[in-house]
Amino acid sequence: MAMNFVTFNQDYGCLAVGTSKGFRIYHTDPFAKIFSSDDGNVTIIEMLFSTSLVALILRYGRSTSHAPPLSTYVAPTSGAVLIFDAVELKALNVVQAHRAPLSCIALNNEGTLLATASVTGTIIRVFSLPKGTKLYQFRRGTYPSTIYSMSFNLSSTLLCVSSTTDTVHIFRLGGPVLPDSPRSMNDRWSRSRSFDSGAESPTTGTSPGSENTEVPGVTRKPSGTFGSMIRRSSQLMGKSVAGVVGGYLPQAVTEMWEPMRDFAFIKLPKGGMGLNSTGGPLRSVVAMSSSSPQVMVVTSDGAFYVYNIDMENGGEAVLVKQYS
Repeated sequence: MAMNFVTFNQDYGCLAVGTSKGFRIYHTDPFAKIFSSDDGNVTIIEMLFSTSLVALILRYGRSTSHAPPLSTYVAPTSGAVLIFDAVELKALNVVQAHRAPLSCIALNNEGTLLATASVTGTIIRVFSLPKGTKLYQFRRGTYPSTIYSMSFNLSSTLLCVSSTTDTVHIFRLGGPVLPDSPRSMNDRWSRSRSFDSGAESPTTGTSPGSENTEVPGVTRKPSGTFGSMIRRSSQLMGKSVAGVVGGYLPQAVTEMWEPMRDFAFIKLPKGGMGLNSTGGPLRSVVAMSSSSPQVMVVTSDGAFYVYNIDMENGGEAVLVKQYS
């Protein structure tokens, strides 16, 4: 039995799994199976909160449909996101998120924030909806990686991201962007497109959880080595330069140093980052608990992990529960 699809419900209290032989529904806390069905090859499953209403899509081997001519259609290779009003049945906006094709998108619970990642997988962007203004830009890592899952917490203050690597990143979303902030001024310089070519340059990346990861408002224990003191001084100088000069340069230039690093991160067990039952790379789906500062991770080999996050200091999360 192959696992086809994994998703959490809207308040992250339930977990739904679609398989080649039906589907399963679990409580996340305490973790327990509450329903199962062995009918159909379920490729997509979605729940309506914790009700008995479940939407299923079965696999029939049909070819992909194409949009008719002159319709409001965004090509899957454009890196753009079409914002559509499902009530008024009309297109509202097209967000030019990335130049490379998209690999993953996510909405917050209110539908006011959109997170996007391209097939490159090094830069995560967050836009406001429906206007499509870029609010945040985060760096996942230096090297390309496929993003499998992104999820906001219920208060839209954290964003979890999982990929083909064994690291799950948690990014902190700060307050609203001020009208006169450098990021806002950059948007006035260039509102047409946000290209990955400059923003995803590997020259500014660091490994996840490294000592070079700086989080505003978080105090980290200083290292006593002379080399770390030099690196810390250069970082502070670079940030001050970016703050002063950032408001006067085009967006494509300032994005080379602007992306923020993760606030916290998770290292998945090495034994759980091999191949899944179908022989392909292991996938993972992440979500934040609605009742505690915890991250839930489900992997395609059937493992369920729960990690505690230090909301004050960030850093590496601690594994507290594990099921399979």
